[in-house]
Amino acid sequence: LPGRLEVVPRSDLNTCPVLLTQPAADGWTPLDASRDFFDRLSKPRTIVMLKNEEHYPIESPAVEQLVEAMDDFIRNQLTTDRQLGRPNAA
Repeated sequence: LPGRLEVVPRSDLNTCPVLLTQPAADGWTPLDASRDFFDRLSKPRTIVMLKNEEHYPIESPAVEQLVEAMDDFIRNQLTTDRQLGRPNAA
């Protein structure tokens, strides 16, 4: 989509916590492909490796691990926001 996608400067991506879920057996997009960018983020960040899964986690147990990782991440962020007195959607 030429002209419709904007390149966001890396410095602008430091506004919220980041959860990276990575299928452990992903041969198309290995963790190393994301790691350099991920490590440069200054906000809280978490990597969860999805066991026994390849590129697209749609089967057990990876899909359950994905849902659990997202749930834990969101709950943790909401708890942190409350502790720091920051408003959130909860």
